[in-house]
Amino acid sequence: MDSGTTLRYSTMAVLLLAAILLATAWLKLKPWWDRARMRESILNGINSEYEQLRLARKDLVYHYYWALSRNDDREADMHESQVLDMDRKLEQLRERYWAVERGIACARMPISLYFCQGQESPVPLAPSQLTVRVYGKGEATDKSSSDDDSARMRHPIQAS
Repeated sequence: MDSGTTLRYSTMAVLLLAAILLATAWLKLKPWWDRARMRESILNGINSEYEQLRLARKDLVYHYYWALSRNDDREADMHESQVLDMDRKLEQLRERYWAVERGIACARMPISLYFCQGQESPVPLAPSQLTVRVYGKGEATDKSSSDDDSARMRHPIQAS
């Protein structure tokens, strides 16, 4: 065998070994890559739903203010219950986001029912950033705070 043939065979052996290593790496990394892509798409979906609910809540708080300024307690109470419902939904979405982000909950299943990898109970989640307030009756003209909470929301002690 001459040196050209030896070089060709050694090059072929190196290329074959590299192809085997690449195929092995692909087989090992592809499931991880697929899980990461699925997880990111689920997190993006949860985030977009959260933002839509947050904007709807902001609109409800605006209408709540408006009803209070017109002394329409019936409509204000209706908006108040809707805001409470929105707060509950936002909290559930936040907990689901944290659970999926940390790999606690299976991405496709509800948090409260199933956990991945044989976990029997979830890891404690971080405290909520969005607090759910107990609403009370207040005056619509009360300007004690500059945030977007209504007067009723600022006076939980005087709840009806």
